[in-house]
Amino acid sequence: MGDDYHEKETITLTAGETKSRSELHSFLKSRGFKSEDEFYFVDRPDSPKPWQAISVMTVNVFNQGSAVYETEEDVAEAPGQWDELKVEYLLASLPQSFIEKCAIECETLAAQFDLQMELGGEAIKPGQLQSTLQKIADKLTSELNEPGSETLGILIAQSYGR
Repeated sequence: MGDDYHEKETITLTAGETKSRSELHSFLKSRGFKSEDEFYFVDRPDSPKPWQAISVMTVNVFNQGSAVYETEEDVAEAPGQWDELKVEYLLASLPQSFIEKCAIECETLAAQFDLQMELGGEAIKPGQLQSTLQKIADKLTSELNEPGSETLGILIAQSYGR
């Protein structure tokens, strides 16, 4: 049911070949991402409301369809490979002002590592992600309420039976 509220939009970034995890790690860290084993995240620069997401986005790392589980120490000692990233953006739980940050980071990753971008099974060309996410947010606003609102937070929580 949470999907009806666009709780999470997943942007898939796919490489045509395997890439080095250490290069990805260094690049994401240089962009302000924090690491937590198999994923990276960017915290919000502001103080979220209790019903809002605390991170702008997460980046999950995969190789041949499986999550790559490597700690920061593993990456430093003997980094593995990856061929796909899944960026999760909690659209309904974040104010619309964070759409731009998500789009910039996804498009920067795609350009840096020569990745193909996809959202909802549809290919996304460079420069289209922000407007695509904004259209989803606009539709959500017109049908239910604005992303990041307490109303959406309540609806999402109720959909899980909390």
